[in-house]
Amino acid sequence: MADFDIESVSGLRVIELREQLSNRGLPTIGLKEELVKRLRDAMESERIKAVGEKEQAREERKSDSEINLNPLLAAMMDMNSNLKEMKAGQREQEGRLLEEMKKTQEEMKANIVSVINTKIDVIADKVDKNEERLGEIEKNIEKNEMRFGEITLEIGKLKEAMKVDISVEKSNFAKENIREQEISQDKPNIAKPNIKISTYDGKTSWQVYKTQFSIVADGNDWDPVTKARQLAASLRAEAADVLRTVPEEKHWFAYKSISVILML
Repeated sequence: MADFDIESVSGLRVIELREQLSNRGLPTIGLKEELVKRLRDAMESERIKAVGEKEQAREERKSDSEINLNPLLAAMMDMNSNLKEMKAGQREQEGRLLEEMKKTQEEMKANIVSVINTKIDVIADKVDKNEERLGEIEKNIEKNEMRFGEITLEIGKLKEAMKVDISVEKSNFAKENIREQEISQDKPNIAKPNIKISTYDGKTSWQVYKTQFSIVADGNDWDPVTKARQLAASLRAEAADVLRTVPEEKHWFAYKSISVILML
């Protein structure tokens, strides 16, 4: 390597800087700026030391009566050089600590961002599920509204089916009652056995039970009021619930009303 002075140190490559520092027994780690400064400090120390050595040689040639201060000066120079090296090492250590602190801060920041993103994903997932559930609830509400409309329509139809002209029913009832009385007057007064009717719970065919009930009613010579009472008394379970739908003003001819409801 060609000779160089302290001013041309910055032009050296990193490998050349480390070689010069290694030759001087100095640390070789660090950035180029640190290596350049370390080498300059070492060269300055060498220059000072060389000057001291020259001064020492000159002083040795002086008269023996003069006090020789070269050893003390050399010691001071060594102390100055050591102090500079200690300062350089301290700056290098501070640089490493700063780098480690910066790296730790970046890792902590990345971890915090990761945790926040995870929580955001969880919240977004819950929002999506709640939106899906809300959609299902809205669909169920629409279905229930449609079913309510259908039930309302069925109730309307049922009410229409139950609408009977009361005056016509009263007239027919009066005619039937008169005809029953005339027939009973014409017939000889012969005691007939009372035929018992079975109960009806709505689980079997109404038409079959109605036919059976009509036969028993005819056999017992029941008038319309008696037929209505016997039919009402024979109903059980779900079939008995129809009694709640019979209007109060129709109780006197309820047989036909009950028959219409059970047939629906």
